[in-house]
Amino acid sequence: MALIDPDTLKESLNKFENSSEREEYISSFYSLPYQTVHDSPTVKTYTEWSIYDKMNIKKLSVPKDVSGSEIIVDDEILSHPPSVSITDSLKGSLFRKDDGKLVSLGLATAKVVRIDTSGSYIIRHRPRSGLSPLHLMIKSAKGSSIDVTYLLEANGDSTLPLSLISIECEEDSSVSISSLLLGGGSPNFISMKANVKGNLRTTIFSTESKMSHVYFKTDLQTSAKSEFSALALGTERDRIDVITDVSHVGPKSMSDGKLKGIAADDSEIAVRGQAEIKEEAVDSSTSITGRAMILSPSSHASVVPMLEVKTGRVIMAKHSAAVSKINEDMIFYLKSRGLTQKEAEGMIIRGFIEDETTDLIKDKIESILTHLGY
Repeated sequence: MALIDPDTLKESLNKFENSSEREEYISSFYSLPYQTVHDSPTVKTYTEWSIYDKMNIKKLSVPKDVSGSEIIVDDEILSHPPSVSITDSLKGSLFRKDDGKLVSLGLATAKVVRIDTSGSYIIRHRPRSGLSPLHLMIKSAKGSSIDVTYLLEANGDSTLPLSLISIECEEDSSVSISSLLLGGGSPNFISMKANVKGNLRTTIFSTESKMSHVYFKTDLQTSAKSEFSALALGTERDRIDVITDVSHVGPKSMSDGKLKGIAADDSEIAVRGQAEIKEEAVDSSTSITGRAMILSPSSHASVVPMLEVKTGRVIMAKHSAAVSKINEDMIFYLKSRGLTQKEAEGMIIRGFIEDETTDLIKDKIESILTHLGY
């Protein structure tokens, strides 16, 4: 078996105006590996690529462009307001065909959603079967502010949501993007790239997925700022791998990242943060902190912050990580105040994630914790 049936893939290209351009990306999809394997023994691969490779998808969604009050992407339609444009053109995307196998597949098969006007936007991605690609391009003009919430609501293990998110943040502008990834038991693949000259704020939350791979690459130019928060919540047999990769390219750039993971049942999660300060990025600063909590003996969690500093002129460069079970002393104290074991555990878990999430993410976490009995 393979990830997708070749005849299904070939047939989908006929639905695009630039089908010949997209054929080049199909060639890259077939020739490229899923991920470059490093020789270093300290670099571990947390994504189970074999899960994608065995899917044998025979349906590919190319939704019809229709007008609507909000952005909705499902198997049949791509609804959007007038301020958002839908196109087949790939011009302006930060993604390239050598970015990886599944990136090439997304470039070949996805409609492009362009957001370049100040305002708040909610994108509801609701795949039900087969491959469901989405290519989102966000570009903020100087002095503008764009706030985007990307809500993935997959349903069923026979679907593969594949999303590419390209962000260009100009000087004196701000972009805020919250990605809430509800896997619905299916695998998903999310790749994000950002070129930042202004201010970027990012929140990523992934849960309920057979295999979720999320990769976010950010380049920070002169005086650019990036705040990012990545959170994974694994239940049952979830497999989640979230990677944030920040490169300080220009001087006086700043990044601040928080990584958190919660692993319950038989889940395995990894939340990784990488920051590089290049030689020319003098007087820059970066900080990455990672924390993970394990809720059952058969669950596994990793938080991996890594720094690479190539200049001696930095304002700050620090990282830390810790993985632990629920603190028994805290449990004892709360039980002595009249709480049950589960109530005490639930209070500690909620306190663990309280400051790192948006209201929408908090509501979803609350429903999951309630389902788990906390």
